[in-house]
Amino acid sequence: FSPVLPSSGAKAFRIIHGDGNVGAAGEDFIALFSKGEGGLVSLVYHGQEYITRTPKLTFFRAYTDNDKGMGKPAKDCGWLAASMGLAYVPGSFCTQENDASLEVSAEYEAMYPEKFRCTIRYTIDASGTLKVTAHYPGISGEKFMPLFGMDFKLKKQLGNFSFYGLGPEENYSDRKCGARLGVFESTAAQNMARYLIPQECGNREGVRYLTVKDQKGHGIRFTMTQSPFSASVLPYGAYE
Repeated sequence: FSPVLPSSGAKAFRIIHGDGNVGAAGEDFIALFSKGEGGLVSLVYHGQEYITRTPKLTFFRAYTDNDKGMGKPAKDCGWLAASMGLAYVPGSFCTQENDASLEVSAEYEAMYPEKFRCTIRYTIDASGTLKVTAHYPGISGEKFMPLFGMDFKLKKQLGNFSFYGLGPEENYSDRKCGARLGVFESTAAQNMARYLIPQECGNREGVRYLTVKDQKGHGIRFTMTQSPFSASVLPYGAYE
């Protein structure tokens, strides 16, 4: 992802080593990666902070009425445990550096449904663009995963969003033929479906880019690399 506001064009880039963090800084940005948490702990564009918690891998989405009817909460509860119990592996923090970029990687371990590890890799360059890659190796005996993605907790001021993808209403991989490809706008509050029983909602498929911003238009943009992705912007997390 990258800032919504364009860079000044300056390409000054430096890498900073601290006792607990490794940082990368340019003319209009600074990013900090924690050795203790194994991930991104601060991302500042044009003087504005965009990270409130280290982004986390997740394998879980909120259950729907259909999930409950099929017994999914009982069958797939291991993935809920994996998401909530996913732990950073101390000592797995690694960096690769050059004059124009910083790459940081770390491993996370889960114990359910069986023991496995995932790797998260961040690469930030002189333009302030941050590439995020997550790798899941696969485990035996588990053919279905509810979701594989990352949770980003942002400040409530960043409640406006626009996206280039399938819309305008929520859609999913199994019910998206009625959606159309275009550029649409909404807010986190409006994106929360008013179901009688709170459940998974607000997703968009085929997303080419997603911009999350405040009332002044300041924000960050998530952009696809090789293929479109799925995304939602909501005032609550899946566990809530």
